[in-house]
Amino acid sequence: MTESHSYENAILVLTIPNLDIPNHLSSSIAEATIRTRKRLIICVNSVILGNHSPTQTWYKVQSLLSFIYVQAMKEVVRLDNLLMVVDVLLHGPKESPNIPNDVEWQAIFRINGDLGTISVPGHATIVDLKPAPEADPSSFSVAESKDTSHLPPSYRVVALGGTYDHLHPGHKILLTMGTWLATEKLIVGVTVDSMLVKKNHAQALENLDQRLASIKAFLDLVKPNITHYLAPMDDVYGPTGWDPDIQALVVSKETIAGAIAIREHRKKKDLPPLEEFVIDVISSDNSNLEGEDAEFLKQSKMSSTAIREWILRKAAEHV
Repeated sequence: MTESHSYENAILVLTIPNLDIPNHLSSSIAEATIRTRKRLIICVNSVILGNHSPTQTWYKVQSLLSFIYVQAMKEVVRLDNLLMVVDVLLHGPKESPNIPNDVEWQAIFRINGDLGTISVPGHATIVDLKPAPEADPSSFSVAESKDTSHLPPSYRVVALGGTYDHLHPGHKILLTMGTWLATEKLIVGVTVDSMLVKKNHAQALENLDQRLASIKAFLDLVKPNITHYLAPMDDVYGPTGWDPDIQALVVSKETIAGAIAIREHRKKKDLPPLEEFVIDVISSDNSNLEGEDAEFLKQSKMSSTAIREWILRKAAEHV
């Protein structure tokens, strides 16, 4: 990359023809990240995103999201800028991404002159990026697809849960995929402060109100047209322990044990069983990733623990 201007807040527009991993765009994602100091929104536009069943595209969409976040976060880590905010928004060709209007956007990065469906903010500079050739070999493999043909296309009410401290791409992929499945309501169980006292670097934990605010802001950005119910949670179940309306549960590989506990609890309580969807890309031991991207994730650079450690180290450096 040549010597170029950088911007505090910027938007990157990506248009893709299908849900295959767009390896040729990795250099553009990296450049936009390098040239943004504080906040980057990546708008991903594809006709597939507007016309296909969420359950049928589950595996490809989570792989696409993970690929984009990883390309950006590798640069965030390399630049030692772990508090930079990167958000990925998915939308169809007839939809406009929900760009916050309370942020001063200085630049719009585009490829091949394509601005998609976004409205260019008033004084934003248009920056043209050049992608790599499309024949660029892959180092990021797609998550293994399982047969989802027997499933409904989507679910009215979807649940997920976690700590969500210092919201990072692993959280954002989980939350985005929850909104991907839900048509009416997403329930997010959020662990209360009293259950986190034994966490590593607990002194740098965000409190419950901060974590709830971050989740709400992200969900309002990603899918504002469904209900978001954020529930403080002091056990493994949260609302899944009593709510008969929940139809599906989204979990990561690391929290499958929790899903099993929820399954058994609902059976005992005569509650309807939940369809379980697993995010199996972002994982410390993921076999679906190869090469450089797999090594990046193995180092847990996208964990809340790593972010808290980074915050404390930076604070110590300035004492």
